Order: sequence, then structure tokens, then C-alpha cells
Amino acid sequence: MTSGPISPQLQLPLLAAGQAHKDVTHNEALLLLDVLLVGVVQGVANDAPPAPVPGHMWIIGSSPTGIWQGMAHSLAISTAGGWRFVAPPPDYCVRAKPAGTIMRRSAGGWTAAITVAAPTGGGVVDAECRTALAMLRQAMLTAGLIAA
Repeated sequence: MTSGPISPQLQLPLLAAGQAHKDVTHNEALLLLDVLLVGVVQGVANDAPPAPVPGHMWIIGSSPTGIWQGMAHSLAISTAGGWRFVAPPPDYCVRAKPAGTIMRRSAGGWTAAITVAAPTGGGVVDAECRTALAMLRQAMLTAGLIAA
């Protein structure tokens, strides 16, 4: 990645006045945008995969090793030129393969979306309905889909 100025949210490289090889910086920003805007990760890992595919992205876990050491809770993006790392801002969301689980970035790391259980059986349907609705409301609050 370039060592010049970067954007505040997604840490995209910015062009500088009088900069040589602006195409390199511009292409780097486009490459990062291509992966970050799609927002799909292969999963969560502490170690880099042995044969990464360019364009694939991973969430780095809390105890990274090897080339990922020191990059806990960042996103690792595989490119033809090597690894790129981005520490996304809070509330950035990605979809994790293969299950499609939504992962949300917080100040303390990444959390998976809450699963809301469907009400089952029982003789007091109203109480079950209220519990299910309360869980659904909390899940929507946590995902940032509704305000408190």
C-alpha cells in the first residue's frame, strides 16, 4: 500500500499533489473499494491461508500469527501484490461465507448477528409472541436497522 495520505473511513490511498505514478495509487484505491464494497469475507482466522485467492478477504481474529501478527480485528485482503490490511470503522458489516452470517465491527472486535428463535408450542401464545418480538426488536437494534 502507498505511504501517503489515506481516507479516514476505509483507509483508501489518496492522490498527492505532484505525485509520480498516480495510476498506482488510483488502482490501489480501486482494488480496495472493489473488495470492501462487496463486503464478503471467507471467514474469521488468526493465520493467513496457505494459498489465498486474490480478491478474497478475511476477518483477522484476536490472536493473529505470522504475516497477520499485530493486525487483530482488521480485514485482510489478498491481492496479486500481497496482503492489504484495513481496520474498518465501527458498525462496518460484512457477510461471512459459507453460511452468510452478518458480522459487525465494534470497538472490541467483530460480533455475529443475533439469531431470533421462533416461538414454539406452549399454552400462552401471547407471552411467546411478545418474547419473539422483543428478540426481533433487539436484533434489529444491534444490526443498526432501527433506532432505540
